This record gives sequence, C-alpha cells and structure tokens, in this order.
Amino acid sequence: MATCNKCGVPVPEGTAYCANCARPAESSVKGLCVLVFIGALVNLAGVMIGSTMTFIAGLALLFAPMLIQKESAAVRYYSNQGLALFVGNVAVLILFTLIDNLIGLIPGVIGLSTIKSIILTVFDVLHFGLTVAITVFAALGLAHAVKGSTKPIPLFGKIKFFK
Repeated sequence: MATCNKCGVPVPEGTAYCANCARPAESSVKGLCVLVFIGALVNLAGVMIGSTMTFIAGLALLFAPMLIQKESAAVRYYSNQGLALFVGNVAVLILFTLIDNLIGLIPGVIGLSTIKSIILTVFDVLHFGLTVAITVFAALGLAHAVKGSTKPIPLFGKIKFFK
C-alpha cells in the first residue's frame, strides 16, 4: 500500500485522493503530467491546421494541471517542459511568418522570381522540419510522463518557468 506524499497516511491502491488530506494520489498526478503533453500536441495541431479553437483547447490542457495541482513537483516539472514546447512552437511560427512576409516583398522581376521560389521552398522545408521536431519532442515528453520518468526532452527540457 502506498503512502501519501504530504501527510504519510496509507493510501489504498486505486484510490484517487488521500482520505486524510485530500491530496491527489500519485496515479492522478501522473495523469495530470500526461495531460500537459496532450495539451502540447493539441496546441501543435491547432497551429498546423490554423484552428484558433484547437490552439486555445491545447493551451487549456497545457495549463490545467498547474491550476489543479501546482504543489506537485512532477506537475511543475512536466508543465515547464510543456510550456517550453509551446513557447518554442510559437517562436517558430512567428519567425517563419516574418521570413515568409519578408521574402514576399522581393519584387517579381524576371530572374528574381526563381530565386524567390527557391528561398521560399527552403524556408518551408525548414519550418516543416522544426514543427516535426517539436511534435516528436512533445511525443517523447508524453512517453516520459506515462512512464513516470523525469528525463528532460531534448532542447526544451532544461527551460524553467515554474520553480
């Protein structure tokens, strides 16, 4: 039988909350950690398909665990990683939107239009590659959360927003 991390009272297996202090059991904390990365993936999908509502739903899923269980070290750990993925995704989106618009300012003069097309194609491929990488990192984070592992995700795992 597990014991509550807060008050030390035994918590029967399959119980969602401690009967003494109402702290969520480790299994429900693990579920909240998984929810962070589901939110990150939903958020990525919202950006990729251009859906504002999907983007907002992803944000809600990303921040809900911190609102529910902010004193949990595991929730804070995974929320940091999920928020870092979100910030990285938004930064990539803004950067490539700006680049796309700047390239669009190049005049369509004969000879320049071919160069312009090549540059746009290269940046589109880079944008796609970075988006796929962020999606893979979110999936890795989800896998770590499901296993209960605190292994940081590549590039974003060491970024801290919450202590």
